[in-house]
Amino acid sequence: MLFGDKNEFAIEAQFDTWHDKWCFGRLRIWVKGDEYGNFLDSVDLASASRWGRTFLQHSEGRMVTGLNELNASEIYTQVAGRPLLDGSGQAGVAVLDRDAFVFDDIGESSLRDKVSIVVARDSASGRERIMVKDLKTGDIRDVYLDGESCDEVVQLFCVWCESLARQGNES
Repeated sequence: MLFGDKNEFAIEAQFDTWHDKWCFGRLRIWVKGDEYGNFLDSVDLASASRWGRTFLQHSEGRMVTGLNELNASEIYTQVAGRPLLDGSGQAGVAVLDRDAFVFDDIGESSLRDKVSIVVARDSASGRERIMVKDLKTGDIRDVYLDGESCDEVVQLFCVWCESLARQGNES
């Protein structure tokens, strides 16, 4: 199933099988025509959906004043700031509530250790900005969305996953 538009923002998911309470499938994220995630890695779609619901619960918290004036690295550090920030040996501290912005938990093992995705919304224009950090190279891809919002796409994905869960509970 494809939720959204690959040339803008989309989640692509495929159901594979049930194993006890686990709903296994495949998942990848599309941002402006580029795919992120290993579609060969099996993920628990029910867990991905729970992370999606957490992301949706924090929608209003994704608003950032002056987003256009900040560069991608600054935003990423403020939001996901987990690594050592200054080389001092002291852990970095996220300035903003991580749950509102960090998208890669939704991707489970498909994304983990490969990329980190941060989503923010400009408080003035309402436009969404996605930053995809390649965890191997440290490079950050920075794009603004023009179409459907991330929330709309994540909502569709979560509803689909929840319908799978209902089907699995009925069997």
